[in-house]
Amino acid sequence: MAVVSANITFLGQAFEIAEKVFIMGKIEIFVFVATLVLSLIARNTQRGLGKGDAKKQQPRRPIDRSMRSMPSARSVPIAPKLPLAKSWPQLAEDSISMRSSTHKVLSRYAELKVDHQLFDIEKDLAAASSPHTVLAFFQSLVQCACRGGQPELVESLLDDMETIGCDRSLELYESAMRLLAAKKCFKEALAVNARLERDGLKASSVTQSCLVSFSAELGLDDQTIRFFERLCEEGPPSVRACMVVLRVHAKRQDWPASVAHLRILWDTGVEVDGLCLNIALATGVATGKTD
Repeated sequence: MAVVSANITFLGQAFEIAEKVFIMGKIEIFVFVATLVLSLIARNTQRGLGKGDAKKQQPRRPIDRSMRSMPSARSVPIAPKLPLAKSWPQLAEDSISMRSSTHKVLSRYAELKVDHQLFDIEKDLAAASSPHTVLAFFQSLVQCACRGGQPELVESLLDDMETIGCDRSLELYESAMRLLAAKKCFKEALAVNARLERDGLKASSVTQSCLVSFSAELGLDDQTIRFFERLCEEGPPSVRACMVVLRVHAKRQDWPASVAHLRILWDTGVEVDGLCLNIALATGVATGKTD
């Protein structure tokens, strides 16, 4: 019984000790949690105070007084657009010196023309002391039209020259015809020649010889023969023109005309080569004039 009583007493004491340890553990946990919360609050408080102090201690930037005098973007006045008439001297320079593409030059010219500024060309060139004349300006525009693949504009440019009273020179017309012929624009070249004749000018022998070929390319036989006969009136025709007109007679199977023109060549001293003679002989054979 003594042993049992001693065991019970020992167990009771052990239980009391365990209870006290448990209670003390709770207290330590509570103390640890409370300490952790307080430290976090203190740290956040110190950060807030630090930021406030930094803001207070941050030096103010000096104000650039020059910026005050600068107008805002909204208050800056927009530069007025220069009138289109002011562009004639610059356009003439760009066109003659070929600084701009043909498309840009012709587009700018069309804009100025629509704005009814044609009559101001000579005045504006003189006011700007431009070294270029109105004639030289239009010559460059004709070149732009031909090089830029817009041959239909050539007649329009000539119309504009006539409208403003600008003289059209023989050089202008013949240069335009050469440029058009290089682009195979024979119809437009003949139209330029019609204007040349209407202005009372006379094409050179070289140009007249080319006109024979232009009309033949278009199948205008009567006009080809007329150009050739006019060329013969000026002097001995070129061998090329002779070949062209003989081919026209061969196509028509016109033997008498072939013989007549062949004799004209002999009489004017043109050296008829074997090719021209063969064309005429072939025409005679084709028409049964073997005798």
